[in-house]
Amino acid sequence: MMAGFAVGCHAIPPIGMDLPPRAAILCGASFPGGHALDLIAPLIALVAVAWLVPWLIGRCLPEGAGWLVVNGALAALVLTAIAGVAFVWLYGAAVETVWHAAPGHFVTLALRSALIWAPVMVLSLANLPRNWSKAVW
Repeated sequence: MMAGFAVGCHAIPPIGMDLPPRAAILCGASFPGGHALDLIAPLIALVAVAWLVPWLIGRCLPEGAGWLVVNGALAALVLTAIAGVAFVWLYGAAVETVWHAAPGHFVTLALRSALIWAPVMVLSLANLPRNWSKAVW
């Protein structure tokens, strides 16, 4: 049987075969048995949480540049934990199998998701000094 090849985002499968699920996801197509919203909704939720977490932590910490760094570290830990829990939830029934086969898999996914939430978190942190009344930036 002839092997398929990829041109940009569009994978061209061998004759008689459908696109593999990963190629369909990368091209923005719907999941097998689902919709593209299954990918976009968690992404939007993660971005919203990445904006809110530093803001909420900032309300509990004193003003100042040092505390802003502490806020960033705490927010990064909280967002990594939230992302890990989200991936466990998204895996559904396959969680036990994956957990026993590779216990660090969800930690790895949570750290990789930092590519999405870290820039938003940094922008949220950079916005916090605007509302400071005591400390000077």
